[in-house]
Amino acid sequence: MVNDGFFDTMTPEAAWLLGFAASDGTIKTGGKSPSGLGFCLGGIDVQVLYNIREMVETDAPVYEYEHGEGQRAAKLTFSSSRIREFLVMVGFKERYPNCVEGFDRHYIRGLFDGDGCIHYRTDRKSLNLVLAGNYDILAQVSFVIGKELGANIKLPRPTKDNTNQISWEGRIARYLYWWLYSDAGKAVLPRKAAFMDTLPFATVECSVDLPVPLERLMSICGTMGGNKVIAREANNGIEFTLASRFQNHLSTCQQFCDIADMIGIEPSVVRRNKGIYHRYYSVYIPFNQFSRVHTLAVATVEDLVATMG
Repeated sequence: MVNDGFFDTMTPEAAWLLGFAASDGTIKTGGKSPSGLGFCLGGIDVQVLYNIREMVETDAPVYEYEHGEGQRAAKLTFSSSRIREFLVMVGFKERYPNCVEGFDRHYIRGLFDGDGCIHYRTDRKSLNLVLAGNYDILAQVSFVIGKELGANIKLPRPTKDNTNQISWEGRIARYLYWWLYSDAGKAVLPRKAAFMDTLPFATVECSVDLPVPLERLMSICGTMGGNKVIAREANNGIEFTLASRFQNHLSTCQQFCDIADMIGIEPSVVRRNKGIYHRYYSVYIPFNQFSRVHTLAVATVEDLVATMG
């Protein structure tokens, strides 16, 4: 049993599974068993197979077994000629599917869950994201991320093992990670979603008590631009600045304002001159805007950050 029409209507779950299948899935073409879709993963990632099983409403079992010297593995295969035909039709291993338009972040998250690498470089205090795969798919991924997040559009580069890869590091990598993995539900590889909990957020230093959601929003946006946020009381409000070499990044301040506007706050970007040649930007929020923030949950702020683009 399986929901043969799982891909008939595009959803976040369908887009994610299409991306995950492109990176880690194989289609079965018949023979002794009916055609369908299969996954084989290391035992550490077995939970995602149970999530897929629930998504596609199949009664196919998840097999957990040992191979080699005590290595754990798990596999799931479900039969559906209709799903197989859909995957072949969209060229799921060869090109970026048009059908995921509007659900791009979920599809790209599926690619990252299968063929992506996420790590934090302690030497640079910098997040690094690397995605490997088909050249044409990677090129379109780069274009979509450039359009959605304002990142530079890069061409995939070949590697020594005859594959292609593309990478992001620093501020844009942090933003990309939150865009992909915030509010992912079950359409995610839990191990990579949990990486968010290990990232150091920017610290916020302020002389007055801030509403927790607002402090969290400052921390998230500050982390995208540096490691520390300095907030101070100014003209019946709060003005905050990124205390790092990224402090002159107008884009981070504007991004904060865009998110804040979605939760009913009306901040303004302030340009400061420091000497003749150096300038930086800060954000000013009047105290009378704080009442709206007090009613929000931190999760609401993080969900809004995830939808930005």
